[in-house]
Amino acid sequence: MSAVAPAPPPVAAESFAPSVVPRPKELSPREGTYEWPATMRVVAAGREAKAGAGALERFARGAGIAVTETAERGHADVVLETARSSDTALGSEGYILKVRANGISLAANGAAGFNHAAQTLAQLTARAPSGRLQTHALEVRDWPAFGWRGIHLDVSRHYFPLETLKRYVDLAERYKLNVFHMHLTDDEGWRIEIKRRPLLTEVGSCTPDRRSCAYYTQTQIRELVAYARERNVEIVPEIDVPGHSGAATRSYPDLACEGGGDPSVLCPTEQTFAFLDDVLTEVVQLFPGPYVHVGGDEVSRRSWRSSAEVARLMRRNKWASYDALQAYFTQRLAGSLARQQRRAVVWDDALSGTVPPNTVIMAWRGEPAARLGLARGFDVVAVPDGPLYFDGYQGDPEQEPSAMRFRATLEQVYRYRPVARSPAGGHGIVGMQANVWTEQIATPDHLFYMLLPRELALAETAWAGSDAAEWLGFQRRLPAQLQWLSANGYRFRIPDVAFTFSGGAVRFAPQGTSVQSARAYTSASSLRLALDAPVAGEIRFTTDGTLPTARAQKYAAPVALRLAPGEAVVVQAAAFVDGRRGPIGRCTVRRTATLPPPNQTYSSWTALISDQRPGIYVPPRFP
Repeated sequence: MSAVAPAPPPVAAESFAPSVVPRPKELSPREGTYEWPATMRVVAAGREAKAGAGALERFARGAGIAVTETAERGHADVVLETARSSDTALGSEGYILKVRANGISLAANGAAGFNHAAQTLAQLTARAPSGRLQTHALEVRDWPAFGWRGIHLDVSRHYFPLETLKRYVDLAERYKLNVFHMHLTDDEGWRIEIKRRPLLTEVGSCTPDRRSCAYYTQTQIRELVAYARERNVEIVPEIDVPGHSGAATRSYPDLACEGGGDPSVLCPTEQTFAFLDDVLTEVVQLFPGPYVHVGGDEVSRRSWRSSAEVARLMRRNKWASYDALQAYFTQRLAGSLARQQRRAVVWDDALSGTVPPNTVIMAWRGEPAARLGLARGFDVVAVPDGPLYFDGYQGDPEQEPSAMRFRATLEQVYRYRPVARSPAGGHGIVGMQANVWTEQIATPDHLFYMLLPRELALAETAWAGSDAAEWLGFQRRLPAQLQWLSANGYRFRIPDVAFTFSGGAVRFAPQGTSVQSARAYTSASSLRLALDAPVAGEIRFTTDGTLPTARAQKYAAPVALRLAPGEAVVVQAAAFVDGRRGPIGRCTVRRTATLPPPNQTYSSWTALISDQRPGIYVPPRFP
C-alpha cells in the first residue's frame, strides 16, 4: 500500500462519493477533513488491537509518515480499541471506523477487523495538492457477508517466484480476501519441499527435459505463511490426490498401480498411504491454518480397473464401485488430518461417495454440485468453473492473451451469486473463491492481467453480499482502484468501452466471431453515441473504419452520427490508461427501413443480445 492517489477536490458531505472496494455496509459522511500529521501517534488498546495495528502502520510508513505508539489517548491521533460487546453484527472481522477533523478511531473485535478497517482507511485517504495526506470525515460500520473469501493460484503448472506470491497476498489484503488457496501439486510439477521424500523436488519439480526445476523450500513456505498471516490471509495448501498426481508418480513410480492405465493416479495401497502421511505431516507443520486441501477431482478409474491389488481390496471390503474406493481414499486422508487437528477440503467430485462429515466441499461444477453438498450437510465454498475461473477469456479472444476457451467478464463475475442455503435449511455456502489455473499463464504480468480487475468484483460480492444491482456503483468506484493498481506496478485488463445510442430505435446483433463487435440497425437518420469506460484514462475513437490509436480523436461528449438510407458507419473505440490501449469495441451502425426483430439469431458462435436494455450494446457471452 505504498502509493497514495492524489486527493480529489474538496466536497461537501452530501456529495462525498468514496471509491472503496469492497463497498462498506454502512458509510455516513461527516463535515470536515482530517489532515495527517508528519508523525502519527497511535494508541492500540488491547492485545487484538496491537496485533491489528500493523496494517495501519505499514500504510502510514509507506506514505512517508512516521508512527509512534503512545499510552495517552488524549494525545493520540489514532485510537484502536475493542468494539462494544453489544455490537454482535461485527463478528471477528467487522469494524467501525470514525474519521473526524481532530482524529481517527478504529474499533473491532479481532485483529482481522482492525486490518480491514486499515484497508478502508487507506482507500479513503488521498494526497492533497499541499502534499499532506487527507481523509474526509466519515463513519463506517462494516462486516463481511461470507467467512471464506478466497483466491486460488495453481503454481504446479507454472511456478511463480516468492515475490510474486507476496504481491498476490498484498492484493488479497487490500481487498479483504482472507484465503489464499495454493495448488502446490499436479501432473506438471511438485512445488513444495518434503524432507522425508526428497525425490518429490529432485524429480517432480522438473520439466521432462530437466532444464527447469522449481519449488518452494520449507524456509520460503514459512516466510510466505508469516507474511500472509500478518496481513490476515490464511494460506490453504493443496496436495491434489489421488488423481493429478503425475509429479508424485514420476518421483516414486511404485505409487502408481501396476498393470498400466493412467500413471497420474495413485494406487490405494498401504505404501501410498504411508507416503501421504509423510507428506501431510510436513504440510501441517508448515501451514498452521485449520484447512488442508487434498484434491479428489477428475480421478481416472483406468489404472484401478487394471490393478490386481485394487481388485483384492475391493473384494475384501465388498465395494461394488470405484466411487467407494475413492471415498475410502478421502476418508483415510481426512482421518489423518483430523488426528492433526486439521479439516480436509475436497473438490465436489468426492461427493460421488461417502465423505467424512467435517469435510469442506469446494463446488467447482456449478450450482447442482453446491446444492448436493448442502443437502448432505457439508460446509460448501462456491468456486463455479464459469464466472469464478479466472483462466478464461475476459473478452474477445482475438484481443486477449492466451487463455482457456471460455469467457468470464468482469460483469459476469460481479453478478454471480451462489445458492444461499441447503433445501433443508441446514448448512449454507460458507464462502466464495475464484480459481486461477495456469496451463496458459506463465509470467507474473500475464497472471495479474488475468486476475485484475476481476478479483475486485469477486472481493466485493464476497464481502458485501447479494446486491447485484450495485454493478453501476462498482463501475463508478473502479477507476480509482485501477489508478492505484497502475501506480503499484500491477498489470490489469483495461475495461471495455460501452456504446450507448440515443435519438432513435436501435437493434443489435453480434458480428462474426468477435464478442466485442456488433451490428446496430436503426431506421433513424441520425443517432447520438455516448462512450464510457470505468477508467481514469481517456477514450479514443474513430468513425472511418480505422483502428483507434493514441492519436485518434479523444472522446469528450456524445457524438452525432448521420446516416443516409442504407448507409453504414463503423465506430471503433478503446480506453487508454498510462499509454496502454484497452480492448477495441467495434460497432457497425446501419440505417435500414425495417428493423430486425428482437432476439433474432445472427450468429451460431455468440449468444443473443436481447433488447431488454434498448440502446445499450452489451457484449454477449460465449454459448
